[in-house]
Amino acid sequence: MDLRNELRGGHQNLPHCTMNLDDMTGVNSVDNKFLPCFVCYASSVDLDWSLLAFGGSYYYREGTVGAGEPYAVMDYDWKNFRHPKFPANFQLIQKKVQDPSSDLSKSNIMFHPLTGKCAQVKSNNELVLGDCKSHNQWSSEGNGSPIRLMDSATGLHLATTDGNGSLLCLEMDSDSSKIVTRKCICIDDYDSSCLDNPQSQWFQLISTKV
Repeated sequence: MDLRNELRGGHQNLPHCTMNLDDMTGVNSVDNKFLPCFVCYASSVDLDWSLLAFGGSYYYREGTVGAGEPYAVMDYDWKNFRHPKFPANFQLIQKKVQDPSSDLSKSNIMFHPLTGKCAQVKSNNELVLGDCKSHNQWSSEGNGSPIRLMDSATGLHLATTDGNGSLLCLEMDSDSSKIVTRKCICIDDYDSSCLDNPQSQWFQLISTKV
């Protein structure tokens, strides 16, 4: 399966992310906007998810008995995930995507950081988001193709041009698992007049040899 694209943007700048994470409960809208940004970075460098704080509380910490750990993977009682969607949203960083000893050829995983899901192709050639355990692997073949990585500050918009010359970006359909094309949101990431959240249109190509 080939995804022809033109790589023209960097991944280092994520202006729609608030670089602050107060808790992992999933109820703070500001923190929730940060999580896709963190997952983007962690996936791109194959960061082991175990580096996150695991324990949900402490016997004693900084003068406080029974202090909680709001950054933790587990809740205060260490019984449930603090973030209710942790297994789904963080599934890609729970698996190895790079292996220096691998003889496999390099390919890419098309990753949707907002949901933590990966692009799959169904038997009817429909493009959908699904479990990253059974993701399709994509090869990048360069310029002159209908899908390209936009030259935006995030570098996370995959777009094509319609018959009128307007840009349409890949986006997760909120009513299904399908990947559809819609008008691009906030291509100019530093446009202060754009108040929409573009994260539903963020897709990242994660290099893998596993």
